Amino acid sequence: MDHVADGGDFGHADGVAGAGCLGAGGDVLDAGIGLREVLAAADIAADRLMKAPPSIDSIAVAGGLAGVFSGFKRPVLETARAEGVDPIDLFLALGERQVVAGQEDLIGDVARQLKAATR
Repeated sequence: MDHVADGGDFGHADGVAGAGCLGAGGDVLDAGIGLREVLAAADIAADRLMKAPPSIDSIAVAGGLAGVFSGFKRPVLETARAEGVDPIDLFLALGERQVVAGQEDLIGDVARQLKAATR
């Protein structure tokens, strides 16, 4: 493996940049994978694994500010609509409770609490 202590370019001899990783001391190590191969793999993953490209909207920002798992966006929107509460308020309330991935069942409970509190 090529070792680059100064953090500079870690390309291959043919001038094609390679994908690197950090070694134990924080130095960049050449992983032996070409940049084009990594980019091709990213395209394949996007085509085969992603239902929709990520997007940044006001709801995503609110979820991030609240510290809530981004995968909750769709269930929060659906639950907020069904319960008649504001999805941003729901995200903020979930964040206050420090809800984490795997606790999706709490979304409905929290939405119903918000709804009851606004009556």
